[in-house]
Amino acid sequence: MADNSTLSDAGDNSTSINMPGTGTAPLYDASVWLPAGGPWLIGWNISFFLTGIISVQMYDYFKNHPKDRRLHRYSVAACAVLMAVLLGMDWTSLLRRFILQVPEGNFDLLASSLTGTVGRIAIMFQSMANALVQALFAERAHSLIFSVTRKRIFAWLLTITIAVSFAFGVAVSILNLAVSDEAWGPQDTLLNIIFTDIWLWGGVLANLLITGTLSWTLYESTRSAGNFRQTEGLVTTIMKMAWSTCALTSLSAFAGALALSVVPASSYNNTFAFFMLITPRFYVISYLFHLNSRERLRQRLAAVRTFDAPSRMGHFAANQAFAPSRIAGIRRGSDESAIFVIKEEKESADAGTPRLETGECTFSETRSIGAPELRRPIVTHKNDHQVILIQTQTKVFTEEA
Repeated sequence: MADNSTLSDAGDNSTSINMPGTGTAPLYDASVWLPAGGPWLIGWNISFFLTGIISVQMYDYFKNHPKDRRLHRYSVAACAVLMAVLLGMDWTSLLRRFILQVPEGNFDLLASSLTGTVGRIAIMFQSMANALVQALFAERAHSLIFSVTRKRIFAWLLTITIAVSFAFGVAVSILNLAVSDEAWGPQDTLLNIIFTDIWLWGGVLANLLITGTLSWTLYESTRSAGNFRQTEGLVTTIMKMAWSTCALTSLSAFAGALALSVVPASSYNNTFAFFMLITPRFYVISYLFHLNSRERLRQRLAAVRTFDAPSRMGHFAANQAFAPSRIAGIRRGSDESAIFVIKEEKESADAGTPRLETGECTFSETRSIGAPELRRPIVTHKNDHQVILIQTQTKVFTEEA
């Protein structure tokens, strides 16, 4: 009696496989099902690895920020739920495609871009994760840019872009659910490609809009605040972080859209699926990195707190004795007041000291509070400079909610 579990070659690229109780599976070209099933298998495994990184980041967040803003805590919890749902769906799809069907000789499933009901619903949750993180970043960007421009056009533009991207992601999921495997035709394939492209390209555009507006606002804020070296260094760091987190998600979405657009619809190449699986994890990782990195930024300001004029008090102007070029820095007082540190050469101190001692200093375009009254200056000497500390009587520093 012949052994039903033997493998026999049937050509250079094809293999005939005999499985117990199923007979002989159709001759199958490895050049077809490897590029078809490989991206799914690799994408799922990398997604599992990225989910582990997300778990560590979430643990660090809840450990280090137990009293963070309600919006942040709830958004992280929502990300945790979405990642848990996607993890379960990915495991289910992996079992269906590579473990349950292959021993039955159903190799057609390997060469298909259709992932079953669970996999099709997972597309909807993937688009939800992408849109959630984009909306959270957009909220931060809008808060900053609105404090400077007082215009909501950027908020509307971001909202429309994110909404369109999310809507087409849901449309991809619904289309895959509505059409059965047997009824799937070329028109459905073309429509699926168009919807998926709009979904992924919309995500790329949203990322670039968020990062671009954020960087522009920070740059304008630095110019308005004056020549403060520490403030400029902090803003540069924030801009680098924004572009680095944007690059991770944008490149992944861009590569997925490009792979789907370039590969012919008639082929079995599912390279786009790899990027579609890992992109939601990149979004969540970038958001958690943004939240957890705030502590490192605070540590840079532990010694001297700089003054971000556009978002807290608007642009300030001073009289001649209090010119911005003579301000060495701004520190936080023990009672939340602002301490302006002014340095002068000893030789020129006599000319400026009398006016400084009168406490002459004005603020303009203050938005959240009125112009602070000044206490009597404290004059000290250090090395070749005299340092004059002028402390306000009103609180001008407020922690973000």
